[in-house]
Amino acid sequence: MQQMGHNVDHLHAHQYELILESGLKSTEDVVIFPVGVSRMEKDFITEVRLMNQDIFVCHEWGLFLLNTYGESDIEFKQHTFPDRKYFTKEMAAEAEIFYNADLSFVVNNLIVLPGVRTDRFRQYRSAIEWAGIGMLALQEVPDNGLLLLGHKNLYFRLDLPRKTNWESSETRLRLRLSGILFKNAGIIT
Repeated sequence: MQQMGHNVDHLHAHQYELILESGLKSTEDVVIFPVGVSRMEKDFITEVRLMNQDIFVCHEWGLFLLNTYGESDIEFKQHTFPDRKYFTKEMAAEAEIFYNADLSFVVNNLIVLPGVRTDRFRQYRSAIEWAGIGMLALQEVPDNGLLLLGHKNLYFRLDLPRKTNWESSETRLRLRLSGILFKNAGIIT
């Protein structure tokens, strides 16, 4: 952190979680998870994004299917596989694509973490089980974690192995990032 020109000794840091979501209605072969707060992009009521002046050190992450019924739905369950109790047979079969994809982290249009296979996030536990054990669904981020600077153009890109069609679905994908947040670090020189 000192190399970035920020003196973190005097910053207030705490454990934090970013919650990035993407609707699947217009998804064909790429899913984008924007990291920063922006008025240009669609926000879901359950999203938590990075503020422009903050710095986030991510050490754990998880990819979840959300069986939502609309943009403001908060009663959904998080899934680490297409659970047939919550998704139709056809949707469950199609949702397998999200756990057979490549996830990349992009900073200012440069890929800094390429092609992490998403099958690492698949865990065959029910949504009820996850509700009881919480954060254990998250995995360690490769290469000792990621540094996210709020003032940069950051996003995660999920490249699917083929085109898919979710036009009639309200289902969303969620990328949860756990780590340490340094509030207002970008304004300290």
